[in-house]
Amino acid sequence: MYKVLIFIFMFIVPATAFADDLPPLDMEKFTRDGKAYIGVPPPHAQILLQYRIDVPQLTLEITNFKDLVKIKDAEIKTITSANSTLLETKHFLTTENVKLQTTIDNRDAWYKSPYFTFCVGLVLGTVATVTVVYLVK
Repeated sequence: MYKVLIFIFMFIVPATAFADDLPPLDMEKFTRDGKAYIGVPPPHAQILLQYRIDVPQLTLEITNFKDLVKIKDAEIKTITSANSTLLETKHFLTTENVKLQTTIDNRDAWYKSPYFTFCVGLVLGTVATVTVVYLVK
């Protein structure tokens, strides 16, 4: 609790003591270079002049930032559409891979093929016939 009080007395109280409100801008009669003028005195005129200079510059910066935001939004839309296309492609390739893997897994082994069995039978029959003919002679 004492840390909060120390913070308040170290930072907030001095900041409020040194805060200076701008005086109201009133029309006054003043002289400058020996001529009498009616208007805003020079300290306030500088403030108004600065405001008059800053406003167009700030509006230009705001329009530039709006343009940048539009460009960034377009880039984000492009990236998200490309990302969704990539995700769709990935999903398609994944499903195709699963289909191909299941067909490979469900296929019979090469030695269970009827062609292999026929060839083995043909070779064994030929060997048996040659052996029997050789033994009978």
